[in-house]
Amino acid sequence: MVATGPRCGRRIVRVRGAPADLAAFVMGRLCAEVEGFNLQAATRIAARDREGLERMARYLARTPIANDRLSRLDDGRLELRLKRPWRDGTTAFVYTPHDLLERLVAIVPRPRAHLTRYFGVFAPAFAARAGIVPSTEPAAPSSGLEPTRRHGRRHRRCRIGYRGRP
Repeated sequence: MVATGPRCGRRIVRVRGAPADLAAFVMGRLCAEVEGFNLQAATRIAARDREGLERMARYLARTPIANDRLSRLDDGRLELRLKRPWRDGTTAFVYTPHDLLERLVAIVPRPRAHLTRYFGVFAPAFAARAGIVPSTEPAAPSSGLEPTRRHGRRHRRCRIGYRGRP
């Protein structure tokens, strides 16, 4: 939906073609792709691998839109062609320049927002996390007690929202 401007509240224009039949594609033991999203569990960077870190940083700093898939129409609108047709046959979207910028701004994360989320044993509130995740502090003598949550309750961090609202 368009949020601002003269087309406020209307749907974005879709260009449709023949519907595509998409299924999961397993590319290897630790890699799979489903509907354009892929997971590469084998990607890792060693602690002192500066070239690998630079490669990963360059990959993550790519532009959000490939320039060869964006074109200007005769009436001044922009057509963004998709890499692969969607299941319903959508092959491109047509935006006004303002609408496209609005969509791009909406996906920019807010300042100081955590972009990596941890679940399971690596989550910050997991009770036995201290026994699993290596620590840089010297190990304290073991008392035979299992790790417990601090004071039996969760700690809240103060979050300041927009315009100073919590």
